[in-house]
Amino acid sequence: MKINPLPLLQRMKVQQLWLFSVILSVLLTEAVVAGMGLLLKGEVPPDYLLTGLVASCFVASLVVAMLGYFLEKLTESQLQLYAIVEAEPECVKLLAADGTVLQMNRAGLNMIEADSLDQLVGLHVQELVTQEYRDAFIALTKRVFEGESGILEFEILGLKGAHRWLDIHAVPLRDSHGHITALLAVTRDITERKIAENVLRESEYKFATVLDSVEAFIYIKDCKYRYLYANQPVRELFGNRLEDIIGKSDDVFFDQATTEKLYENDRRVIELGERIATEEINTDKDSGITKTYLSVKQPLRREDGTIYGLCGISTDITDRKQMDEAREEALNRLQKIASRVPGVVYQYRLRPDGSSCFPFASEAIKEIYRVSPEEVIDDASKVFAILHPDDIEGIASTIQTSELDLTPWRHEYRVKFDDGTVRWLFGNALPQRETDGSTLWHGFITDITERKQMEEKLRDSDGLNASILNSLTSHIAVLDAQGVIVAVNNAWRRFAKDNGLSESSQNMLGVNYLEVCKNAFNQPYGNEANAAQEGIAAVLAGEREIFHLEYPCHSPAQQRWFQMNVSPLQGSRRGVVISHENITERKKAEEATQAASQYARSLIEASLDPLVTISTEGKITDVNTATEQVTGVDRDSLIGSDFADYFTDPENAREVYRQVFSQDFVFDYPLAIRHVSGQVTDVLYNASAYHDGKGKVLGVFAAARDITEFKQIEAELTRSNAELEQFAYAVSHDMRQPLRMVTSYLSLIENALTGQLNEETQQFLDFAVNGAKRMDAMILSLLDYSRIGRVFEAKTRLSSKASLDEALAFLSPELSACGGEIKVTGEWPELVASRDELTRLLQNLIGNALKYHEENQPPQVHIHGAVRGGALRVEVRDHGIGIEPKQMDRLFKVFSRLQARSRFEGTGVGLALCRKIVEHHGGDIGAESAGEGQGSMFWFELSVVDAANAE
Repeated sequence: MKINPLPLLQRMKVQQLWLFSVILSVLLTEAVVAGMGLLLKGEVPPDYLLTGLVASCFVASLVVAMLGYFLEKLTESQLQLYAIVEAEPECVKLLAADGTVLQMNRAGLNMIEADSLDQLVGLHVQELVTQEYRDAFIALTKRVFEGESGILEFEILGLKGAHRWLDIHAVPLRDSHGHITALLAVTRDITERKIAENVLRESEYKFATVLDSVEAFIYIKDCKYRYLYANQPVRELFGNRLEDIIGKSDDVFFDQATTEKLYENDRRVIELGERIATEEINTDKDSGITKTYLSVKQPLRREDGTIYGLCGISTDITDRKQMDEAREEALNRLQKIASRVPGVVYQYRLRPDGSSCFPFASEAIKEIYRVSPEEVIDDASKVFAILHPDDIEGIASTIQTSELDLTPWRHEYRVKFDDGTVRWLFGNALPQRETDGSTLWHGFITDITERKQMEEKLRDSDGLNASILNSLTSHIAVLDAQGVIVAVNNAWRRFAKDNGLSESSQNMLGVNYLEVCKNAFNQPYGNEANAAQEGIAAVLAGEREIFHLEYPCHSPAQQRWFQMNVSPLQGSRRGVVISHENITERKKAEEATQAASQYARSLIEASLDPLVTISTEGKITDVNTATEQVTGVDRDSLIGSDFADYFTDPENAREVYRQVFSQDFVFDYPLAIRHVSGQVTDVLYNASAYHDGKGKVLGVFAAARDITEFKQIEAELTRSNAELEQFAYAVSHDMRQPLRMVTSYLSLIENALTGQLNEETQQFLDFAVNGAKRMDAMILSLLDYSRIGRVFEAKTRLSSKASLDEALAFLSPELSACGGEIKVTGEWPELVASRDELTRLLQNLIGNALKYHEENQPPQVHIHGAVRGGALRVEVRDHGIGIEPKQMDRLFKVFSRLQARSRFEGTGVGLALCRKIVEHHGGDIGAESAGEGQGSMFWFELSVVDAANAE
């Protein structure tokens, strides 16, 4: 019977086969041993033993077959396992507890850059791990040999120097008894993943940096309106870190009203899925500051379309809103101004496609073009339709040039309306380039029809213009748009001749004046030449309206100064007119003035009178030596101190400069200066204000005159005048008494001899009577003359017109008798004067004008008052007999008569009396006449300065 064990063995597991063969071998061995023992003892016959051996051999062959099959299967399994491990793309290795490699597949060798397993003999794997992760790797190994499993990401440095990132999964390997014999690990190369993570991390950092660098506020919110992200501007706005913002809602940062509006906008985005762009006005909760933002918000969606939040971008437009409001206000002001400007103020836009419009035009466009602003706001074709056909090409060319070069547009052109009316217009505008590529001009257009008509009339008068130019003393040249001289006057030619130019070159026609100035840059006065070239070019370009320059000029004979004036040509021709005016005398005067100023300073310092300058605050700013002497205070201490501190009556001293500030000057103001020793000096102050170039008062200049001696003399003079007055009265009284007796007795004689005297004796008697009367009148006049300034009523504030009216009332009989006419004109301010004396002054001057006239010609008198320089000037003008010029110096002397008594009566004291009255009031008096028969004009001036403040 044959037994095939293979099917049975094949159905058995390897472990079962191994166990079965072991047991069978043991039993067989024991059976053989037992049979041999029985045979030796003779207890078993040999044939039985043979049968047992045969059976044993069978069993042995069966065992051998089983063991061979087992070994074959075991080897096959190992080979399969080895093949699987070798084919694994990840590193599979066995490590001992000290980290040495027991086994490693080919993928692992490649990872550590080893050619074979032999290279790893004695190598501790942790030596390949970079220092940063080495301790963690050793700790993992230790945990595995303690029975745990572990995972670790680490970096290694291969045997050939390559860096790799690895991911290890390690577990303990146990024997049949459960003892840990090795560390079994599967390791993956994750270098590419790590690089990708670093790239992603760097990309996220760059993206966050970009968002943080954007000025706009960028943020992300979840569906509960809480912040998930906020860029740097948002964090700065809230004053918080990102971690303090994430998870918070708007109510933490804004007031309730703002939060509710923001919530409504966010709800539209998240719940309704809308993308919104709106203005949001937000008020900060802490500061209370309100700002306006332009916010764009859109929903964030997953791949399935569901919304998980929103992304918002908000831009602060607070300044722009304020600018818009300011621009709107400015536009309104511009419209108001434009409505008052003669001409149309406008904006003209030329679009890239060639179309054009007037975005803005004042109402005057109706007058200029006969169209309304609304008709051309989008399309300018209606304006171009009325342009004169002959001017369209020129207008288009100048607009094109202005657009290309962005230079000012200036052009004169015509428009022609349907009714045949033609008007000349002048346009002036400045261009600017817009962001959309269009060009926008800002300018104005005026109607110059009348001017063009005048030019047309004057076009044929070139000869007249040349005559006018040649009559001017200034050197004049006309330049065209390129700076070439096209015309000069005779003064220019004479100047060129004086400076040595040949006759053919004196006109300089065709010479480019700009080049002449440019070439003179490196010569003496080259800076002035350069300035002249730049100024002329600026006027030619329309950048300046006019240009002025003062410059020195050497000629062969002398050095002179000139002033250059440059102004643009008016009309359609572009160019400038240059005039050079000789200002040498003015420059010399300025130098003389400067020298005089220095000289004046020396005089001031040398003055014996105390002189000071006072600021508008009443502080002393400068003094002379005389001031130091009269006060006993040195100059440094005086400067900066209060002017009023050095007088016995400080308030009265302050009144000095107060009056000067209000009236510009003050005369003979009495004050008393106190020396530091206590000595008092009586002075009269004269002060005047000094100004800057714009007329603003900078301070006061004051001069004091010591009147101590004058007061003593005045006291003596007062006493002497009193005695003289008494003497004059006594003399006049005593002298008039005999005269009255002579006159009386002569009258008695005349009466007694009535009818008995012949004609000659009667004439002698009349001479005696008249002589006595004239002497009496002369004594009275002399008495009046002596009393002027000594016996008078007090000066008071009075109306000069009232005094004039009073004088005219006194002269009413004379005026009626002569049949004359008096005309009064001008200003008649208030004065401080003696009413008696002022009336007498006017009465004497007007009486003379009525008196001295031809017998057949009634007097015509014109009285005129005018305020000049703080004084009233009164002029009494007549058409009478006039005055011989050589007799003028005798007019105002006592008893000086210019006419015979037989023609005009008088004592010859009247004008002397007038002079004394005027001098007593501190004024001036004079007379003017072209000669006998030419009439005369008497005038006087009295100050009105004190009248304004007189009480």
